[in-house]
Amino acid sequence: MTIWVIVGIVVIALLAFFALQRPEATESTLENAGNEAADGMERAAIRTETAADLMALRVRAEAGESYADLESEFALVRAKIAAAYDNAEGEAKEEWRDLQVGFDEFEASARTGTSNFLDDLNGLIARFSADVRTESE
Repeated sequence: MTIWVIVGIVVIALLAFFALQRPEATESTLENAGNEAADGMERAAIRTETAADLMALRVRAEAGESYADLESEFALVRAKIAAAYDNAEGEAKEEWRDLQVGFDEFEASARTGTSNFLDDLNGLIARFSADVRTESE
């Protein structure tokens, strides 16, 4: 998370420098950069929460609870992360599409009761955990 703060500050500083070269654009450029940085940090926090939520649900599934018992909770986790990407653009929008595929694969295997249900869940958790490790480096 610290790396994102540093990267955000550097990006804002660079944008501010270039914006000062064009005084008429200073205000809108800084505002847009600040909004993008804030959105990215919010999504990072939600991804961290999502990883933790999915790990807790995995533990319950490993303890014997069925997907049918946990389905509504999985849906809430997915809805929360979807809301974080609601207005995403560019790279963040592509990231959400990839995450949706992971959720879809997991849900399809869970609903059919295939043996790789927990493997797909572990893969989904790994995606969010990888994001957390990358952002904290």
